[in-house]
Amino acid sequence: MADWAGERWADVRQPGVLAVVRKRLQLCRDKGFLGVEADNVDMVNLDTGLKNFTAADQLAFIAKVATAAHELGLAFGLKNDLLQVKDLAPTGLVDFAINESCSEYTECKLYRPFQEAGIPVFNVEYSKAAFDRLCGLSGTVKGIRSIFKSNDLKAVPRAACPGQP
Repeated sequence: MADWAGERWADVRQPGVLAVVRKRLQLCRDKGFLGVEADNVDMVNLDTGLKNFTAADQLAFIAKVATAAHELGLAFGLKNDLLQVKDLAPTGLVDFAINESCSEYTECKLYRPFQEAGIPVFNVEYSKAAFDRLCGLSGTVKGIRSIFKSNDLKAVPRAACPGQP
């Protein structure tokens, strides 16, 4: 993970990985969290160095994590795994989705299967121009709750599209 010093890819096909994730989920539950979001689960689309890693491997891992979260009473959110939204939408595994910069990268329409399944989609834009463009659109992106934030993620500035809380 070249952009994030200190982060490494784990081979999620190994059973020990899920055991570690389950402990983290239990910690979240014990601290009173209502839900969790899975980040960096779109491994099949990235250069992870994992040999023979497939989309089926990725879906299987997401299903295991979502099931573990649900067993602990936690909602499960998917972050950024756009190419598998249509596969995951009908499964009941995903309770909400989070995206970063769907307007900037012209990806918002890929969330339509979640929207049609009644799964809430939340988005943050870090480009003011992309945020303004998104807030002015309707149709394929209608219903995506979006905010604008600076990259440093400080409390302000924060803006929501007009008509959204």
